Formats: sequence, structure tokens, C-alpha cells
Amino acid sequence: MTVNSSRPAVRRSVVRPLAPAALLACVATLGGCHSNQYAGNEASIRADPTPALTTLHSRTQDQVNRLTIMRDTNLRMLPTDISRVLYVDRPSRLTRSTQP
Repeated sequence: MTVNSSRPAVRRSVVRPLAPAALLACVATLGGCHSNQYAGNEASIRADPTPALTTLHSRTQDQVNRLTIMRDTNLRMLPTDISRVLYVDRPSRLTRSTQP
């Protein structure tokens, strides 16, 4: 009989802390997240739904970043390109002895 009498006490000790949390979850779910932050702003959203994009997939800042990376890469490759144009990137073949 002691097993049956202690069982409801265990159930109550588990249910009591969970009841307020369950009630709060129900109220939050039914209430939702209501905000009038964008009230009256529908016309501007319909006129330009993606105001930050200048192309189909990038913003102006993305284009500036891409151009900066391209310019940096090209300037870092410039000395190598110049040495290839002037043929200084290969060893000379004018001597018979091998050059290190």
C-alpha cells in the first residue's frame, strides 16, 4: 500500500512546476507575435520588395566587394605577368653550364 500512496505525490511534484510553463506556452501560442511596426508600409513594400538588391542576387556593397577583390588579385598578379612578358621568369639558355 505504500507504493500506491507515494505515487500521487510523485506525480504532483512533477506536474506542479510544469503547469505554469504549459500555461505560458499556450498563451504565447494563442497570442502570437503581433506588432504594428510595418502598419501602413504595404505600398512601399509592394513597390520594391527587395530594396537592397541592385541585381537579381547582389547588393551594391556586394558588387563593390567583388570589384575590390578583383582589383587586389590583379595587382598581386601584375609582377608575375610583367616578368613573363620580359622573359625573366625562365633561366637563360645562353651558357652551356647549368644555372641554379
